[in-house]
Amino acid sequence: MLIFDQQGSVQDWWTLGLSGAHGLTWHREASGQEFLYITDTDGRIVKTTLDGKIALELAHPAKIGAYTDKESYIPTEAAIAPNGDIYVADGYGSQHVLSFGMMKPEEIERAFSATRTADVVVFGLFTRVRAYVEDAIKVAKPYRALIERTATSGRNFALLNFGNPYVMADLPKPAFSLCTFSDATGSITAAVEVLFGELKPQGQLPVRISERYPFGHGLKG
Repeated sequence: MLIFDQQGSVQDWWTLGLSGAHGLTWHREASGQEFLYITDTDGRIVKTTLDGKIALELAHPAKIGAYTDKESYIPTEAAIAPNGDIYVADGYGSQHVLSFGMMKPEEIERAFSATRTADVVVFGLFTRVRAYVEDAIKVAKPYRALIERTATSGRNFALLNFGNPYVMADLPKPAFSLCTFSDATGSITAAVEVLFGELKPQGQLPVRISERYPFGHGLKG
């Protein structure tokens, strides 16, 4: 990736080491944060910050049941809808346009059915606050309903919060909760290590979220 100024001089550069980068889409989210969506013809769609840090990578359609193993997937471009859904053109492969977004109702039902046989259900929360958006400091309604149904059914569940901590105020009390205040790769890795007992958690809330989670709530080292 080469970054030029308005006079055409190179200001900076970085690389992800992709083998066939093809499409490039710039997108400003409702929060004001800017991202790049890089489409690689080797089957990768990567969302990055402007300085090249990976924020998201879309799953290969064959891994989520959208394609069979025999269908070719050579994506060429991505577009972002106002609601955040991502549309990917498989221009050199099977000539499909794929939509990545909210889970469908039947997928929510399958997820809830799977909780019935689980010892512990883990929910990863990646909610970000968006200015001037109603209910922005909340988990989206379909997912909130799934968490509430899981709690009502009596299943033990954990909340791993990688985004805004205030979403916790609107959710049922879990058996275990962890706020990382970041969705960086290192934060996600650390949360998984805590979940499996490989890392001892510590830290206290620097803000008041609710009566359940007051200022200073947490674990001391």
